[in-house]
Amino acid sequence: MLLQQYADGIDISLFLDQSLVNQLTGDDPLQQLHAGNMAEFCVVLEGISHFLYLVWNAEQERSISCFEMELQAEVDKYVMAISLLAEQSGGKIPHNLHRSLFEKISYHCHLNHTERQRYYLANTYARHYCYNLHEHLLSTPDCVSMTREIRRFYRLLNRQKVARIKNMPARH
Repeated sequence: MLLQQYADGIDISLFLDQSLVNQLTGDDPLQQLHAGNMAEFCVVLEGISHFLYLVWNAEQERSISCFEMELQAEVDKYVMAISLLAEQSGGKIPHNLHRSLFEKISYHCHLNHTERQRYYLANTYARHYCYNLHEHLLSTPDCVSMTREIRRFYRLLNRQKVARIKNMPARH
C-alpha cells in the first residue's frame, strides 16, 4: 500500500504484483479456496484490508497505527477465509483453519525487532479473538450475532480492540 499524507487529505493506492494476480486468476479462490492458493489469497486480502481500514478511519477522521491495521487484517483474513470456505462446502466450518492461519506462521528475516514485535502481537491478539469466533461458530452457527460482533469490533479504537480481546474467555 502506498500512502501520501497532506494537510487536507491523503492519496492512497494498493499495488498487487502482477504474478500474484495471475496466480489467483488461474486458481481463483472464489471458486475454490484451498491450501494451494491460501497464501496468495491472504496476501491480497491483507492489502485490501489495510486499504479499506485506512480509508474508513480517514473518513471518521481517526488516526490509526500500523499495529491496528495489522490486527484488523489478521481478523479480516480469518473471517473472509472461513466465510468463503463455509460457503464452498455447504456450511461446514473447517476445524484446522484457525491453526493454519495463526499457528503455522513465520516472519520474514528482513524485519527489524520493532516490525517483528508488531506482527507477533497482532497475530497473538487476532489468534485469541478469532479462536473465540471459531468456537462460537462451531457451537452455535449464528451468523447474525457473529456479523454484529465483527462489525462492532471493526469500529472499535485500537485500545478498545485490545481490551475486548483481553476480556474474552481464555483459550483452552
